[in-house]
Amino acid sequence: SQSFATVVGQTYTVSFVFGNYNADPTPATIAIIADVLNTADSTVLGSVAASDTPGGRQTSFATVMDTSYTFFFTATGTSSTVRFRDTPASQQ
Repeated sequence: SQSFATVVGQTYTVSFVFGNYNADPTPATIAIIADVLNTADSTVLGSVAASDTPGGRQTSFATVMDTSYTFFFTATGTSSTVRFRDTPASQQ
């Protein structure tokens, strides 16, 4: 997670690229939740679920990091925190 200064009432965009490196030929799902919280009271301001199930071995960064995600949030305080966390759907 990382906290950063925000302006109350301002709308922000969060974008990231997500992928699953799988050296094994057997498919495996990795899933995360990306969200932004008001740092002061931990209220969730916006979120997105991301998952990836590659069909086998990847050989390059481009094949691993192949999906972009974007979500928006409106700040309710002067500090917000973005975090990324695993979900139970992940299979290792």
